[in-house]
Amino acid sequence: MIKTVFWLNIPSPHQVDFLNMLESRDNVNLQVRYFDTLTENRKALGWSLSNNLSEFHQYIKDDNLNESLNELEGWQSSIHIIPGFSHPFLRKLLNVLIENNVQWIHWSEMSGKPLTKMLRYNYNLIKCIKPLFFLLNGYTSYAKKINKYGLGAFAIGKLAKDDFIQWGTKKNKIKYLYYSLPKLKKSSKSPFNFPSEKRIFMYAGSLTKHKGIDVLIKAFNKLKNSENWILVLVGRDNSNGEYKQMVKKMNLSQRVIFTGAIQNENMANYIGYADVFVLPTLFDGWGAVLNEAASLKKPLISTDRCGAAFHFIETEFNGFQVKAKSVNQLGNAMQYYIDNPLKIDLHGNVSYGLFKSFDLKSNVDLFIKNIKELCQRQK
Repeated sequence: MIKTVFWLNIPSPHQVDFLNMLESRDNVNLQVRYFDTLTENRKALGWSLSNNLSEFHQYIKDDNLNESLNELEGWQSSIHIIPGFSHPFLRKLLNVLIENNVQWIHWSEMSGKPLTKMLRYNYNLIKCIKPLFFLLNGYTSYAKKINKYGLGAFAIGKLAKDDFIQWGTKKNKIKYLYYSLPKLKKSSKSPFNFPSEKRIFMYAGSLTKHKGIDVLIKAFNKLKNSENWILVLVGRDNSNGEYKQMVKKMNLSQRVIFTGAIQNENMANYIGYADVFVLPTLFDGWGAVLNEAASLKKPLISTDRCGAAFHFIETEFNGFQVKAKSVNQLGNAMQYYIDNPLKIDLHGNVSYGLFKSFDLKSNVDLFIKNIKELCQRQK
């Protein structure tokens, strides 16, 4: 029996289904504890899941760590999954686990989003600064704790693993544990009233600079023979009207559609009617929307700063991974589908095959396998 506790900041639609399936396994005893509250931005995206959680999901009370631990029967014999050390609650928890010789595993995406934004996405400079950033901000010290006291570290993708190694985490302590989602189902009726001959490039998520929306609009503007193509931007516009002004100046107002905020539960109704899905992000630790688009059999275009792109995109087989911030590379990838429309369905089917390798069952099996291997290595 694997007895485990996940400590997470908030209930996430990118984690809840995985946790529910994990708890359903006969050989797993699972508890989940949340220590933070939803932001307004997350609520706007439809992340308010509190009313639909099973009993093993619980919020802690008033940041009271001792009370939370005492309510967990056998917490000292459980394996605790911890998403980092930046939150004060997590630092207290980590100290208690180490003092009581309790088993724990780190689990997170790639780090460094604030640094990336502060350095204005200058990736060469970021590469030079990152080792010092890790040292000064406690990551190097944290890696030493993982190596000495932890069972290991679960990386949410290749970019996270690369980070862990830069922190100083031993390679043999690192295993993968991804974000996994259920298969989405396309609705029977399109939310759009476009003529049937129209084709759709789609982005879904917050409309912000770090998602590369300006790069996407510029790339779309450069496309050739694209009269039958429309760009649909699904999500809350946080640019204070900047993107709509860009579109207007480019005379694209009839061909670039802003849907506004869409609840997460309705996302399949939109992505399902795209022809090609594009995530032009400048920084995404994972990018779970690629899971969603792959489950709906869409060709995928994303960047080398998106964690999921390294696992969900096989270039020229189901999409393209381009250099972040590159209007030309992004435009070339989009142009490929305009010039080769017969590839859209073929690439979409490959995306779905990749999705099945990262579905809920596969991720639960991976968790159990990796837990057993890390425990065996410690003996």
